[in-house]
Amino acid sequence: MIWLLLFACVGPGTAPDMFMAHDGEWTFDPDHFCDAINCRFDEIDEIVNVIPEVDGVVEVVNVDPTTFSLRGETIGDTLVAVSGMDGGDLVERYVHITVAPISIFRISLRCDASEPNDLPWVLPINTDVYANYTVWDNEYNDLLGYPEFEAEGMEMSELDPDGTHVTFTMPDQPGDFEVTSPLTTDFLARFQVVDEDQYDAFEAEFWPDEYLPVGDVVSIRTALLADGQRLCKDDVRRVATISTPEICSFYGEASTIELEDSSDSLKLYALAAGTCEVDVSVPDFGWSEQLTAIIE
Repeated sequence: MIWLLLFACVGPGTAPDMFMAHDGEWTFDPDHFCDAINCRFDEIDEIVNVIPEVDGVVEVVNVDPTTFSLRGETIGDTLVAVSGMDGGDLVERYVHITVAPISIFRISLRCDASEPNDLPWVLPINTDVYANYTVWDNEYNDLLGYPEFEAEGMEMSELDPDGTHVTFTMPDQPGDFEVTSPLTTDFLARFQVVDEDQYDAFEAEFWPDEYLPVGDVVSIRTALLADGQRLCKDDVRRVATISTPEICSFYGEASTIELEDSSDSLKLYALAAGTCEVDVSVPDFGWSEQLTAIIE
Protein backbone atom coordinates (compact mmCIF):
# COMPACT_ATOMS: atom_id res chain seq x y z
CA MET A 1 0.00 0.00 0.00
CA ILE A 2 1.29 3.46 -0.91
CA TRP A 3 0.05 6.28 1.26
CA LEU A 4 -2.10 8.97 -0.35
CA LEU A 5 0.04 11.83 -1.60
CA LEU A 6 -1.38 15.11 -0.34
CA PHE A 7 1.50 17.54 -0.65
CA ALA A 8 4.51 16.09 -2.44
CA CYS A 9 7.97 17.53 -2.91
CA VAL A 10 9.04 14.56 -5.00
CA GLY A 11 6.78 12.20 -6.87
CA PRO A 12 7.50 8.58 -7.76
CA GLY A 13 8.62 9.54 -11.26
CA THR A 14 11.27 11.96 -9.99
CA ALA A 15 12.51 9.95 -7.02
CA PRO A 16 16.31 10.09 -6.60
CA ASP A 17 18.25 6.93 -7.41
CA MET A 18 20.38 5.47 -4.63
CA PHE A 19 22.45 2.30 -4.60
CA MET A 20 22.88 0.01 -1.60
CA ALA A 21 25.39 -2.74 -0.95
CA HIS A 22 23.97 -6.23 -0.69
CA ASP A 23 23.78 -7.03 3.05
CA GLY A 24 24.66 -3.40 3.82
CA GLU A 25 22.66 -1.14 6.13
CA TRP A 26 22.20 2.62 5.77
CA THR A 27 20.28 5.40 7.52
CA PHE A 28 18.35 7.81 5.28
CA ASP A 29 17.01 11.31 5.89
CA PRO A 30 13.93 11.73 3.66
CA ASP A 31 14.35 15.50 3.55
CA HIS A 32 17.36 14.88 1.31
CA PHE A 33 15.00 13.31 -1.26
CA CYS A 34 13.27 16.66 -1.76
CA ASP A 35 15.05 18.35 -4.66
CA ALA A 36 12.15 19.94 -6.56
CA ILE A 37 12.52 23.70 -7.12
CA ASN A 38 9.05 24.43 -5.72
CA CYS A 39 9.50 22.28 -2.62
CA ARG A 40 8.07 24.21 0.32
CA PHE A 41 8.62 21.70 3.12
CA ASP A 42 11.79 22.12 5.13
CA GLU A 43 11.64 18.98 7.19
CA ILE A 44 9.48 16.04 8.17
CA ASP A 45 8.38 16.34 11.78
CA GLU A 46 7.63 12.64 12.18
CA ILE A 47 7.85 9.68 9.84
CA VAL A 48 4.57 7.75 9.78
CA ASN A 49 5.54 4.82 7.57
CA VAL A 50 8.22 3.48 5.23
CA ILE A 51 6.91 1.09 2.57
CA PRO A 52 8.99 -0.65 -0.15
CA GLU A 53 6.99 -1.28 -3.31
CA VAL A 54 8.73 -4.61 -4.02
CA ASP A 55 8.90 -7.08 -1.14
CA GLY A 56 12.23 -8.61 -0.17
CA VAL A 57 14.63 -6.20 -1.87
CA VAL A 58 15.19 -4.06 1.23
CA GLU A 59 14.26 -4.55 4.86
CA VAL A 60 13.13 -1.62 6.99
CA VAL A 61 15.20 -2.17 10.13
CA ASN A 62 14.54 1.06 12.03
CA VAL A 63 12.30 4.13 11.92
CA ASP A 64 13.11 7.16 14.05
CA PRO A 65 11.06 10.36 14.13
CA THR A 66 12.92 11.88 11.17
CA THR A 67 15.18 9.14 9.72
CA PHE A 68 14.91 5.48 8.78
CA SER A 69 17.32 2.61 8.14
CA LEU A 70 17.24 0.02 5.39
CA ARG A 71 19.21 -3.17 4.85
CA GLY A 72 19.87 -4.49 1.33
CA GLU A 73 18.36 -7.96 1.43
CA THR A 74 18.23 -9.13 -2.20
CA ILE A 75 19.88 -7.93 -5.40
CA GLY A 76 17.25 -5.93 -7.27
CA ASP A 77 15.47 -2.58 -7.11
CA THR A 78 12.38 -1.05 -5.58
CA LEU A 79 10.65 2.28 -5.06
CA VAL A 80 10.34 3.23 -1.38
CA ALA A 81 7.58 5.57 -0.20
CA VAL A 82 8.13 7.50 3.04
CA SER A 83 5.03 9.02 4.65
CA GLY A 84 5.35 11.70 7.30
CA MET A 85 3.84 14.73 8.96
CA ASP A 86 5.26 18.10 7.95
CA GLY A 87 3.79 21.23 9.53
CA GLY A 88 0.51 19.43 10.15
CA ASP A 89 0.24 18.04 6.61
CA LEU A 90 0.69 14.45 5.49
CA VAL A 91 3.43 14.29 2.84
CA GLU A 92 5.40 11.64 1.02
CA ARG A 93 8.96 11.43 -0.13
CA TYR A 94 10.17 8.78 -2.56
CA VAL A 95 13.49 7.13 -3.26
CA HIS A 96 14.41 4.47 -5.79
CA ILE A 97 16.76 1.90 -4.23
CA THR A 98 18.93 -0.50 -6.23
CA VAL A 99 20.62 -3.25 -4.22
CA ALA A 100 23.80 -4.48 -5.92
CA PRO A 101 26.69 -6.80 -5.04
CA ILE A 102 29.98 -5.21 -4.07
CA SER A 103 32.52 -5.27 -6.88
CA ILE A 104 35.22 -3.02 -5.39
CA PHE A 105 35.80 -2.24 -1.71
CA ARG A 106 38.86 -0.05 -1.31
CA ILE A 107 40.62 1.65 1.59
CA SER A 108 43.04 4.52 0.93
CA LEU A 109 45.23 5.91 3.69
CA ARG A 110 46.20 9.55 4.04
CA CYS A 111 49.97 9.11 4.11
CA ASP A 112 52.76 11.64 4.52
CA ALA A 113 55.21 9.70 2.37
CA SER A 114 54.88 10.42 -1.35
CA GLU A 115 55.08 6.75 -2.30
CA PRO A 116 54.40 4.72 0.83
CA ASN A 117 54.79 1.00 0.85
CA ASP A 118 51.53 -0.77 0.08
CA LEU A 119 50.36 -4.25 1.09
CA PRO A 120 51.14 -3.96 3.86
CA TRP A 121 51.09 -0.29 4.83
CA VAL A 122 53.99 0.32 7.23
CA LEU A 123 53.17 2.45 10.28
CA PRO A 124 54.74 3.16 13.67
CA ILE A 125 53.14 1.84 16.84
CA ASN A 126 50.32 3.99 18.34
CA THR A 127 49.93 5.97 15.11
CA ASP A 128 46.56 7.42 14.11
CA VAL A 129 45.95 7.10 10.37
CA TYR A 130 43.03 8.61 8.48
CA ALA A 131 41.50 6.31 5.86
CA ASN A 132 39.00 6.96 3.10
CA TYR A 133 36.95 4.07 1.84
CA THR A 134 34.83 3.54 -1.26
CA VAL A 135 32.38 0.77 -2.05
CA TRP A 136 31.36 0.30 -5.71
CA ASP A 137 29.30 -2.05 -7.82
CA ASN A 138 30.58 -3.30 -11.18
CA GLU A 139 29.41 -0.08 -12.87
CA TYR A 140 31.28 2.12 -10.35
CA ASN A 141 28.13 3.31 -8.60
CA ASP A 142 28.84 4.27 -4.98
CA LEU A 143 27.13 1.74 -2.75
CA LEU A 144 25.62 2.80 0.56
CA GLY A 145 26.25 0.52 3.51
CA TYR A 146 28.14 0.98 6.76
CA PRO A 147 31.16 -1.30 6.32
CA GLU A 148 31.30 -2.57 9.92
CA PHE A 149 35.07 -2.78 9.88
CA GLU A 150 36.75 -5.50 11.89
CA ALA A 151 40.28 -4.60 12.94
CA GLU A 152 41.53 -6.90 15.68
CA GLY A 153 44.22 -5.28 17.81
CA MET A 154 43.47 -1.77 16.54
CA GLU A 155 41.12 0.97 17.66
CA MET A 156 38.76 2.75 15.27
CA SER A 157 36.89 6.03 15.32
CA GLU A 158 33.14 6.02 14.82
CA LEU A 159 32.13 6.06 11.17
CA ASP A 160 31.41 9.54 9.90
CA PRO A 161 27.79 10.43 9.00
CA ASP A 162 28.55 10.45 5.26
CA GLY A 163 30.17 7.04 5.43
CA THR A 164 33.42 7.92 3.67
CA HIS A 165 36.21 7.75 6.24
CA VAL A 166 37.45 6.23 9.46
CA THR A 167 40.54 6.69 11.65
CA PHE A 168 42.54 3.63 12.70
CA THR A 169 44.89 3.69 15.71
CA MET A 170 47.75 1.24 15.44
CA PRO A 171 48.52 -1.14 18.35
CA ASP A 172 51.25 -0.36 20.88
CA GLN A 173 53.25 -3.43 19.87
CA PRO A 174 54.85 -4.33 16.50
CA GLY A 175 53.18 -6.95 14.34
CA ASP A 176 51.05 -7.63 11.28
CA PHE A 177 47.37 -6.65 11.33
CA GLU A 178 44.41 -6.77 8.94
CA VAL A 179 41.18 -4.85 8.42
CA THR A 180 38.18 -6.85 7.17
CA SER A 181 34.44 -6.34 6.83
CA PRO A 182 31.41 -8.67 6.93
CA LEU A 183 30.43 -7.20 3.55
CA THR A 184 33.30 -8.93 1.73
CA THR A 185 35.43 -12.04 2.04
CA ASP A 186 38.57 -10.13 1.00
CA PHE A 187 40.83 -8.30 3.42
CA LEU A 188 40.64 -4.52 3.01
CA ALA A 189 44.00 -3.41 4.38
CA ARG A 190 47.13 -4.91 5.87
CA PHE A 191 49.36 -3.04 8.29
CA GLN A 192 52.93 -3.79 9.31
CA VAL A 193 53.29 -2.01 12.65
CA VAL A 194 56.87 -1.20 13.63
CA ASP A 195 58.76 0.50 16.43
CA GLU A 196 61.81 2.78 16.20
CA ASP A 197 64.21 -0.13 16.59
CA GLN A 198 63.12 -1.29 13.13
CA TYR A 199 63.87 2.02 11.38
CA ASP A 200 66.90 1.41 9.19
CA ALA A 201 67.16 4.20 6.60
CA PHE A 202 66.03 7.61 5.42
CA GLU A 203 65.25 8.89 1.91
CA ALA A 204 64.86 12.42 0.55
CA GLU A 205 64.29 13.68 -2.98
CA PHE A 206 63.19 16.68 -4.99
CA TRP A 207 59.75 16.37 -6.55
CA PRO A 208 58.63 16.50 -9.31
CA ASP A 209 62.19 16.70 -10.68
CA GLU A 210 65.61 18.24 -10.15
CA TYR A 211 65.32 20.97 -12.81
CA LEU A 212 63.11 24.05 -12.49
CA PRO A 213 62.85 27.57 -13.88
CA VAL A 214 63.58 30.66 -11.80
CA GLY A 215 60.43 31.58 -9.89
CA ASP A 216 59.09 28.03 -9.60
CA VAL A 217 58.59 25.98 -6.46
CA VAL A 218 59.86 22.44 -5.87
CA SER A 219 59.06 20.06 -3.01
CA ILE A 220 61.41 17.97 -0.90
CA ARG A 221 59.77 14.68 -0.05
CA THR A 222 61.15 12.41 2.60
CA ALA A 223 60.40 9.04 4.14
CA LEU A 224 61.77 6.79 6.84
CA LEU A 225 62.26 3.13 6.06
CA ALA A 226 61.74 0.11 8.28
CA ASP A 227 63.10 -3.24 7.12
CA GLY A 228 63.63 -1.58 3.74
CA GLN A 229 59.99 -0.45 3.36
CA ARG A 230 58.74 3.16 3.31
CA LEU A 231 56.66 4.24 6.29
CA CYS A 232 53.28 5.71 5.45
CA LYS A 233 53.76 8.41 8.10
CA ASP A 234 55.81 9.18 11.19
CA ASP A 235 56.52 12.07 13.55
CA VAL A 236 60.31 11.96 13.46
CA ARG A 237 61.95 15.40 13.28
CA ARG A 238 63.62 16.49 10.03
CA VAL A 239 66.00 19.44 9.61
CA ALA A 240 66.64 21.00 6.19
CA THR A 241 69.57 23.40 5.67
CA ILE A 242 70.14 25.47 2.53
CA SER A 243 73.82 26.04 1.70
CA THR A 244 73.10 28.21 -1.37
CA PRO A 245 70.72 30.94 -0.07
CA GLU A 246 71.50 33.16 -3.07
CA ILE A 247 70.05 30.48 -5.39
CA CYS A 248 67.06 29.10 -3.47
CA SER A 249 65.05 29.68 -0.30
CA PHE A 250 62.34 27.98 1.68
CA TYR A 251 58.98 28.90 0.20
CA GLY A 252 57.44 31.60 2.39
CA GLU A 253 60.57 31.68 4.58
CA ALA A 254 62.99 33.71 2.44
CA SER A 255 65.24 34.77 5.33
CA THR A 256 65.54 31.27 6.84
CA ILE A 257 68.32 28.93 5.80
CA GLU A 258 67.53 26.15 8.31
CA LEU A 259 64.03 24.81 8.84
CA GLU A 260 62.83 22.12 11.20
CA ASP A 261 59.79 20.13 10.16
CA SER A 262 58.39 16.70 10.99
CA SER A 263 56.24 16.48 7.87
CA ASP A 264 57.26 14.69 4.70
CA SER A 265 57.37 17.69 2.41
CA LEU A 266 59.22 21.01 2.42
CA LYS A 267 58.94 23.52 -0.42
CA LEU A 268 61.79 25.47 -2.00
CA TYR A 269 61.58 28.64 -4.10
CA ALA A 270 63.92 29.10 -7.06
CA LEU A 271 65.50 32.54 -6.64
CA ALA A 272 68.18 32.60 -9.33
CA ALA A 273 69.89 30.42 -11.92
CA GLY A 274 72.44 28.01 -10.52
CA THR A 275 72.67 24.92 -8.36
CA CYS A 276 70.49 24.79 -5.25
CA GLU A 277 72.05 22.66 -2.48
CA VAL A 278 70.08 21.44 0.51
CA ASP A 279 71.04 19.06 3.31
CA VAL A 280 68.11 17.15 4.86
CA SER A 281 68.84 15.28 8.07
CA VAL A 282 67.15 13.20 10.75
CA PRO A 283 69.22 14.23 13.81
CA ASP A 284 67.72 11.68 16.21
CA PHE A 285 69.05 8.85 14.04
CA GLY A 286 72.12 10.50 12.51
CA TRP A 287 70.92 10.16 8.91
CA SER A 288 71.21 12.82 6.22
CA GLU A 289 70.80 13.31 2.48
CA GLN A 290 72.38 16.04 0.36
CA LEU A 291 70.17 17.18 -2.51
CA THR A 292 70.91 19.39 -5.50
CA ALA A 293 68.52 21.01 -7.97
CA ILE A 294 69.45 22.80 -11.17
CA ILE A 295 67.69 26.16 -11.53
CA GLU A 296 67.61 27.61 -15.06
